[in-house]
Amino acid sequence: MITRTKKSLIFTAVAGMLSAAALTASALPASAASVLWLYGNDGNQEVICTPPGPHGVQELNLVGVAAAQNNCGTRVWLHQFSNGSGWSYCISPNSYTTIPSWADFPAQLLVSSNIAHC
Repeated sequence: MITRTKKSLIFTAVAGMLSAAALTASALPASAASVLWLYGNDGNQEVICTPPGPHGVQELNLVGVAAAQNNCGTRVWLHQFSNGSGWSYCISPNSYTTIPSWADFPAQLLVSSNIAHC
């Protein structure tokens, strides 16, 4: 009987710690997530790095992309068209880069799962 009670107490304690961890994690602000910043000629755009996948670029707010700060741990690709076709430009993980003039009006960016530098 004592062993059963000890197991029950241990289970209750572990469940309580897991619940506390879940509450702490859910209380973190969204800004704690890694982000990519696109710096435009007339505004900026913030993109959350997760989940990996395509995101639209707010072309009208940016009026061209002059630079990017990639705080993601993975590559980010800029694409000419919203379907991922046309030219592409790679931004290395955890880096700041100026965007060449030929790539300053992307319609899509893709957060990849590739951790290698471009």
